[in-house]
Amino acid sequence: MKVVTQVVKWDEKKCTGAKMGLEENARGNMPFCQAACPMHIDVRGYIRLIRERKYDDAAQLIRRYVPFPRILERICPHTCELSCKRGEIDEPIAINSLKRSANEYAKISIDTVVPPPPKEQVAIIGAGPAGLTAAYYLAKEGYLVTIFEKLDILGGMMAVGIPKFRLPRDLLSAETKVIQDMGVEITTGVTFGENITLADLKRQGYEAAFLATGLHYSLRLNIEGENLPGVLKGLEFLKAAIFENQINIGKRVIVIGGGNVAIDVALTAKRLGAKDISIVCLEKRDEMPAWDNEIAQALEEGIGIVNSLGPKRFLETDGKLSGIEFQRCTSVLDKKGVFSPRYDETDVTMMDADTAIVTIGQGSDLSVNNEDGTLFSSTGRLEADPFTLQSKIEWVFLGGDALYGPKTVVEAMASGKRAAESIKRYIQGEDLSADREWDGPSETDLQVNTEGVSPSKRCSVHTLPVNQREGNCREVNLVFTKQEAEEEAERCLSCECRMCETVCPTRAIEIVDRRTVINEDKCVACFKCVDACQQNAFTIVSRSEPIILGLDPSEVDQAQLKELCMKAHLHPRQIICLCTETLVSEVAAAVLKGAKTPEEIALMTGAWTGCGVYCIAPILRLLKAHGVEIVQPKDDRWYNSTASIWDVSPELAKKYPGYYLEEDKKVFRKVE
Repeated sequence: MKVVTQVVKWDEKKCTGAKMGLEENARGNMPFCQAACPMHIDVRGYIRLIRERKYDDAAQLIRRYVPFPRILERICPHTCELSCKRGEIDEPIAINSLKRSANEYAKISIDTVVPPPPKEQVAIIGAGPAGLTAAYYLAKEGYLVTIFEKLDILGGMMAVGIPKFRLPRDLLSAETKVIQDMGVEITTGVTFGENITLADLKRQGYEAAFLATGLHYSLRLNIEGENLPGVLKGLEFLKAAIFENQINIGKRVIVIGGGNVAIDVALTAKRLGAKDISIVCLEKRDEMPAWDNEIAQALEEGIGIVNSLGPKRFLETDGKLSGIEFQRCTSVLDKKGVFSPRYDETDVTMMDADTAIVTIGQGSDLSVNNEDGTLFSSTGRLEADPFTLQSKIEWVFLGGDALYGPKTVVEAMASGKRAAESIKRYIQGEDLSADREWDGPSETDLQVNTEGVSPSKRCSVHTLPVNQREGNCREVNLVFTKQEAEEEAERCLSCECRMCETVCPTRAIEIVDRRTVINEDKCVACFKCVDACQQNAFTIVSRSEPIILGLDPSEVDQAQLKELCMKAHLHPRQIICLCTETLVSEVAAAVLKGAKTPEEIALMTGAWTGCGVYCIAPILRLLKAHGVEIVQPKDDRWYNSTASIWDVSPELAKKYPGYYLEEDKKVFRKVE
């Protein structure tokens, strides 16, 4: 008999399996999608809520992680989908489309965040995604935030560099209005370095500043003919189109560049009436930096793509652009992966054009920021700690594209959130780096078994028919229907740790509705869950009343017991569970009394039955010898084991005397 005096308790705040928007939870076991997201949005959580048709709750959960979700869901590269475990089976979950569905079908309005009592003043230079996100999180903490913006609108490149058919402007205005509703002061038409300087901010009493001025200038090719009429700059072209300014564009348009901006420029030119549009870039098709879905849209709308050509000079007729001379590009990067294109100057291609639009990259006018050289590295680039974003001027923090070059909007938002945390710690005199190892995309130790999961087709994203896109800026990507959203959400594996549930020998632990439920009547105090949990979510406590487990082998027919042991090639006096000193005879008696599974054996005998291969293997042999059909439970690690006494090495047998009996080999014959 075994007296069980202890039981385990579970701490929800530490458990990864119970994670539902709880920032304080341990993050080493994040789901793969959440770990890959720069903002660590609880993807698993909001997809589960969509599956349950709780769209309001799903939208609220998303907004806990990102202040402008309706912007992000339209322009996010959704790298989370590349990490989706479902992709190992068939196709990743349509995560970004489900995020949009949550916000589209939620009936709640955007709640105004009421900040706590005012604290210190913080200045933010730039009202792009990084600056706005930093302002949001700082204002939420009660800091008095002022944004200084060069343009007369909020949004930065989201407002002047992303076409309306991707990001409707009324939606952008509605999302960014939350910043003003929080009491953030916004001053537009202010150029940093001219109208205001760091010295001015210091004199005005600002405790910290965040510079996120973005990259608003198109890089030049610096080749012959670039100043000809008809040669346009990509960002300036997009800005003019967005604000519906007059643009003189011909019928034949060549866009130079292979990134997302080049795609947006080409599609915008088509909407403005151009008929023959080609994108020409240095890269091969599979090397183009543009996202695959954007390339697919360009091809769908009849945009030509010409690869492996670099412009040599612009051609002139009567003082205007008439064409472009290209040379074959043989390689784009050098052996170290640095941009260093090489050409075959003997392989030349001429292309006619009325308009050429250059989209080879973006830059910042750093001269206006150079009031203090300590902000810059020896190479002339802005310089800050890559983790805390603190510059060499301790009260000044840098972020966004101006710091690290052109990246995505979600990465800019993550930069703003990181800067806000650093600024808060700086003002409060705290360590800027402590306990922040999970900021940004990270690896996860989560283990998920996808064996046995049936394939299911991913829902396709709806788009506006091509013939309805010409001559207008109607949004191209559309939303799932509710039925489609819920069906797609059903495909989600809800990746969870579940190690405690897996190792529990009596199935006393069960994950129900993302909560760990413990049946104390079935807990045999083996504490395998305590050992297995990487988050230390389990603790051992005393029972109010002990429970008694075990049975006497003499209660069953001894001849039947001996025969069963003989069939299973086990000796009745062999210890089958070393941890609890349970004998083979006790387990055999449980089988004869009707036990059908290792879990039932554990509850009848007190044996733990699941610690290792040499516990479960003889238990399964006893069940099989009695004619019990063994059905392997999902995720059980030991059910496929086939070890027997002849597999035990002499060294192991000596290490555990009484566990592996050498005399067994003499008593039983080996059956092949």
